[in-house]
Amino acid sequence: MTSFQAIVFGPDDLGRERPGQVVVEPDGLRVDVAGEQWRLAFAGLDLSRGGIDDLAIVVAGRTAGGQELALHLSDEAFVAALARVVPRERRPAVARLRWQGETRRRRWRWYLAVVAGGVLGVILFFNHLAGLVANLVPVSTEIALGEAIADSLVERGTLLATGPAVTTVTQVWQAVARGLPPAPFPFRVRVVDSPQVNALAAPGGQIVVFTGLLTRLENAEELAGILAHEAAHGLCRHGLRQVVKGLGVSAVMMLVVGDPGGLGRAVRQLGSRLFLLSYSRDDEREADRLAVEILRRARIDPSRFPEFFIRLEREGGLPEFLTILSTHPSHRERQRDLQALLQPGDTAVPRLAIPLPAASPGRSGRSNGSR
Repeated sequence: MTSFQAIVFGPDDLGRERPGQVVVEPDGLRVDVAGEQWRLAFAGLDLSRGGIDDLAIVVAGRTAGGQELALHLSDEAFVAALARVVPRERRPAVARLRWQGETRRRRWRWYLAVVAGGVLGVILFFNHLAGLVANLVPVSTEIALGEAIADSLVERGTLLATGPAVTTVTQVWQAVARGLPPAPFPFRVRVVDSPQVNALAAPGGQIVVFTGLLTRLENAEELAGILAHEAAHGLCRHGLRQVVKGLGVSAVMMLVVGDPGGLGRAVRQLGSRLFLLSYSRDDEREADRLAVEILRRARIDPSRFPEFFIRLEREGGLPEFLTILSTHPSHRERQRDLQALLQPGDTAVPRLAIPLPAASPGRSGRSNGSR
């Protein structure tokens, strides 16, 4: 005979609950709990539904000795087992129990469908709201928020103040900055010694470059494209919108009124997870379009940027942790979109005479300068 798991209340003290097993026998139920055993006759059983979701099977009855027991079960096979063996006069009660379960499950499916639709509506509204809120946030608040997030990202490695990586990133950034449109905040680029192949832009002009990224580059133009892309995210305030979504509705007023204390607490609690949210495909395409314009104004060849993706495709794809790419459209699609933005005269500019840091184990055998 099949046994069914149950929560057993009693005997007598129905406030006492223990896990047990229930076996459906020809003449009633056998209840086993921690070495103790009781039997409940079919004739005296009260069958109903209950629990938080009103779907649990609730069985109540008295043993031959008059002890009161209550059982809570979740396995609908228990109802089918009852239907096979109960006397004729108890079949309507079992049929009602089955009907209650089917009806309430349908009701719950409708509830869930309504809730899911409501949640989807809220998400769509909040995505729109996030953009509106971003436009209302004071620049001083955005800068403070971005600094807090960037500080959290820096903790993933060691912040570098000097050295070849800092020199390269600084020189390339200075070249890129010539093409930047006016910004409401100053940009700050930090270099972090970490094997992560990554670069991120936090709100308020904060850009963090991990040295692991430099090991995957072939020339300074590729780095320029990445920096221009991250700067574009900052200029379009994409990161700020992501933070609004990550912090939730409760952050909206803090952001708008500029509550640094409340924002600081939220950032400390969530840390860099706030900024590891995926951008939308539209955000990524907008950042790529602006990045190409920035490079063009800075007189940097933008064709080298999609070459980065061509090479990675040839080498077998992207590292799964490369956030700058994994949150974007696929690298093949992105390479195609970037190439569509190029113009015939884009390559007729001098190459950047900025060497990448010396070869490392992460880039063994690769050129550390222009091709």
